[in-house]
Amino acid sequence: NSTFSGNTSTGTETEGGGAVAMTAAARHVVNVAGSTFTNNQSAASAAALSIKTTTEVVIVNSTFSGNVSSAGAGAIDLSGATIGGTLRNLTVVDNTSGVDYLAVQRAAVEFSTGTVGTVMVNSILAANYNVAGTLDANCGGGTVQAHFNLFGESYLDASCSLGLAALGNKYALDTLVWDGDPLTSTDYLAPLALNGFTTETHAFNDPVAVDGILVDAGTTSDLVEPLELRDIACAKVDQRGASRASGNRCD
Repeated sequence: NSTFSGNTSTGTETEGGGAVAMTAAARHVVNVAGSTFTNNQSAASAAALSIKTTTEVVIVNSTFSGNVSSAGAGAIDLSGATIGGTLRNLTVVDNTSGVDYLAVQRAAVEFSTGTVGTVMVNSILAANYNVAGTLDANCGGGTVQAHFNLFGESYLDASCSLGLAALGNKYALDTLVWDGDPLTSTDYLAPLALNGFTTETHAFNDPVAVDGILVDAGTTSDLVEPLELRDIACAKVDQRGASRASGNRCD
């Protein structure tokens, strides 16, 4: 339940991480929950969170918005040999990478071929940009089991999923999810605000309009779903501590 805002990493070090960076060789466990990373900057990759070591990463109920890197992923870089990672119920929007997709660095989240056993579920990855200010690939770079996420459809790298093994992912125009204008009331997401809690989040502009897209669109404990999802039940509360229970699936 923390906010990381306005942090900057400088210089030419490759580790990145404007707010948080881990580079030690020893294995660690990184747990992030109920937190917001916003307006952080990095001269290297990942203005918010950079993990470049053999590490188990669990990020739940958190928001990454408005972070800017000069190189590499705008928000999260997991290009170390991350083992057994879980990314669940994240909102990753409006982050900027200092390069473009052709440089094989994604505008929001960067995995790597060493990122194994990572599951990404019930998350929003959309409306992230490159250095030119144009929409770019939201995530990619390595193997990740992506299920029941909402992706910006115009700029999705196929390596964010396991192809036919992926279940329940939905796609929408990036600018429909968030167009960068806080006065636009037709976006799925409203601007960052406290929304009754101590860390800022992007609330739904109109919960009825996103029914089946963001509401009742996540995982369920159904046994027909992949084994790796059965232990990732919908969190009982969201980042604000409010109940998620509104139907048969996670919001």
